[in-house]
Amino acid sequence: MIAARVYIELIAENLGLAIANLQLQDRLANLAVKDPLTGRLNRRSLDENLNRLRREATDLPRCADDDRHRPFQAMTRAISL
Repeated sequence: MIAARVYIELIAENLGLAIANLQLQDRLANLAVKDPLTGRLNRRSLDENLNRLRREATDLPRCADDDRHRPFQAMTRAISL
């Protein structure tokens, strides 16, 4: 009976440590992309998002050369630089 209780206590302790570990990993992942003081995205996150947008912009088809599409073309050129 005592051995079963000790075993259950060990399982409960390990589960508590696993939950605390997951919470710390989540906090660390959040701190990796957000400034802790302002809560805004940091430079690393900005760079990753811009790189993703550049890759997506190169996959877009070229627009026709008329006045309606010039702002879009200028934007995609600026992103892909």
